[in-house]
Amino acid sequence: MKEIRDRSPRPKPRRDDAAEALRRVDELMRQIDIYREQLSQQDQRLNETRAQLRESFSRYNELHDLSPVGFLTLNRRIVPVQISLRTSSSNGGLIHRMTLIDLTNIKKVENQLQDALENWTALVQNAPDVIMTLKPNGKIAFVNRPVWGCSVPALVGTSLTDYVSVKHRPQVAECINRTFAQQERTTCEVNCTDDDEAWFSFIFGPTQKTKTTTTGTVMIREISEHKRAEEMLRSTGAQLREFAAREEAVREEERARLAREIHDELGQSLTVLKLDLSWLRSKTPREQKAERQKLNLMMSHVDETIDRVRRIASALRPSILDDLGLAAAIEWQLSEYQERAGIRCHFESNTEKLDVKPEISAAIFRVVQEAMTNVVRHAKASNVHVGMTLNGGILTMAIRDNGKGITAQQMSDLRSLGIAGMKERITRIGGQFNIKSRPGKGTRVEIEVPLHYD
Repeated sequence: MKEIRDRSPRPKPRRDDAAEALRRVDELMRQIDIYREQLSQQDQRLNETRAQLRESFSRYNELHDLSPVGFLTLNRRIVPVQISLRTSSSNGGLIHRMTLIDLTNIKKVENQLQDALENWTALVQNAPDVIMTLKPNGKIAFVNRPVWGCSVPALVGTSLTDYVSVKHRPQVAECINRTFAQQERTTCEVNCTDDDEAWFSFIFGPTQKTKTTTTGTVMIREISEHKRAEEMLRSTGAQLREFAAREEAVREEERARLAREIHDELGQSLTVLKLDLSWLRSKTPREQKAERQKLNLMMSHVDETIDRVRRIASALRPSILDDLGLAAAIEWQLSEYQERAGIRCHFESNTEKLDVKPEISAAIFRVVQEAMTNVVRHAKASNVHVGMTLNGGILTMAIRDNGKGITAQQMSDLRSLGIAGMKERITRIGGQFNIKSRPGKGTRVEIEVPLHYD
């Protein structure tokens, strides 16, 4: 274990155009999520209405056998009644017994059931989605409208998987099995033809059990436009990442060039100036104390300027990263932070020399810089530990501190550009970025990067 010193880097430049494009992509994604939530709520309301109608229809069937066979007029009011006649013989004579049952309330319920059935029919027939009732074997028992070029009679009795592309049939069959076996609400997005451009969303609802059978409901919605929009978003995101990667590569190249020019040209000029001042001081008689003191002061200023030039060049692009590798550069950077911020830094690594591509080493180094900057600015930590391990071609890094930590809301805040920038850097080189924290328990940043990412 090594004790290192620390320093804050300069803030990274940003591109307004890339940020605006990312904001637009995020806004589109939020709109899609809102639309999906609305569709889910509509599906839930439709299922609840369907359950109520099933119950009403069942009650209607039970009451159908009690339908009246006659009417009576009482006080000019027609009353539906059920008339039951029974004849028997007694003492050589016939006795007729008649029973009247007032069916007014039953008739009222029957009318309500009829209204409910009509409403259910109108709702199903006018629903924007295709609604099917399935049997446990996947056969279609009911469908509210023609679909896929088939009429309703042609669809009833056939298997739902017959209308799904071959590559997606196992997925649909699995959804049907889970719906009936585990009573789970499942969703799948499939092609219903061999045309990859036509996409449909299948939403399987909970099953309904009766005395004789069990059925399930599936809502089918065409989502081809949504799929194209998602593909466009993915394509735009990929283009933005490629643009950002290229921009970052150009930025690193420019930093390296400026660092070399500052170090070589300005550094050499200052060194020559110091030599000239030293020569001039050697030619100044000792009796001229004021002149010699002034020359000493000028030489001291030149030394300080040379030191500033070195620091500026290192901040732009530390030469140690190219000369000695990633591990040495991180160790040096932590020592700079410790020296400037007074935070105790510890660095551990199971490898000293890494065969890493320049873009990978630069990305990891910048992430470490950003993480340490966040520690200095926000964490109020007194101790930082950085670990680096190489295992099977995967480079793993963990940066943890004992600071005040951050909340989940802060981590997901779109304005947290530092966290978003670190994640984007690691994603561009094919790695994974994760951050864990609890208020008062410090923060841990984890990075996994394949060293041979193309």
